[in-house]
Amino acid sequence: TRDLPRLQATAELEGLVGLTAVKHQAKQMMARLRFDSQRKKAGMTSLADGSMHMQFRGNPGTGKTVVARVIAKLLTSMGHLKGSKGGQELLVEVSRKDLVAEYLGQTAPLVEKTVKSALG
Repeated sequence: TRDLPRLQATAELEGLVGLTAVKHQAKQMMARLRFDSQRKKAGMTSLADGSMHMQFRGNPGTGKTVVARVIAKLLTSMGHLKGSKGGQELLVEVSRKDLVAEYLGQTAPLVEKTVKSALG
């Protein structure tokens, strides 16, 4: 069915051990997005502020990247992120080395290059 990717991503999130608060926040976000989508279909104005910025913080090995990937799958399945194009995933992951340069004055161009690359 059309909802299969969303159901798979939801099952993947639920399959993660622990992370109760993260799972709760993800469910709230998905419910809010579904509600807003229904408002738009009914011709009503959107209540969303348009920003879905997120931070995934924690010690190494605590599942930040795994959770970010699952959230991206959920958002893609709901039409809030672009999906894959020609089999290539459009989600772009970067690390500190992709954004922070070695010398003063080199970080801004590095960030700009990375963002332009992500935008296509």
